[in-house]
Amino acid sequence: MSEQSALPVFRLEETSSLPMRAQGILAQLPTIIDPENRDKIKDVELQVIDVYFLEGQLTSENITTLAESLICDPVTECYSWRTLSPLDHNLLPQSRPELTLGRDMLMGRNPGKEVGVVEVALWPGVTDNTASELLRAAHRLGITALSAVATGQRYVFQGLAPGILHQVARALLVNHTIQRYALGEIQPEFIHPSMVSFNPEVIHLLDLD
Repeated sequence: MSEQSALPVFRLEETSSLPMRAQGILAQLPTIIDPENRDKIKDVELQVIDVYFLEGQLTSENITTLAESLICDPVTECYSWRTLSPLDHNLLPQSRPELTLGRDMLMGRNPGKEVGVVEVALWPGVTDNTASELLRAAHRLGITALSAVATGQRYVFQGLAPGILHQVARALLVNHTIQRYALGEIQPEFIHPSMVSFNPEVIHLLDLD
């Protein structure tokens, strides 16, 4: 995070059953790979997962409400969540879900293929409009314990040579002006809404000489 917080942080992953996002990325792979290395991208599979980092003293009921009322389409999307440590964001073993969508779906399909993960998030200080809208909507639902939100994307490749993960990330997954990436899990950076209340002065122009 951009500043230390004692508040708990939760990581929610949303996975869609619709393949279009993954198909669009896979279709571009041959355009960025040298011809002599194109045999390394045969039969590559990809799962695209949206990641939401939720900071605050939230209950499991709060998180379920956020996921099912504001984040996920129940027809085409599933979600899982887990608790992160408030200090180092490491996974707390006692809160690991039984199923982490995306990872297990691909690894279970072809267990012999190597899995590589790229996660993308905004640079610190870049406005996260999706996060801001989710925070406002959560407060309208009465979930005021949610203090900050950050978002990212998780790309789980199966069958892609590990040596070209950086190349794929830089060419296809990241807008370098506003985004950063990591191989594996990325650390969230929160923008906390200002607690300052502004009371603008009203000037009646018709009363001016």
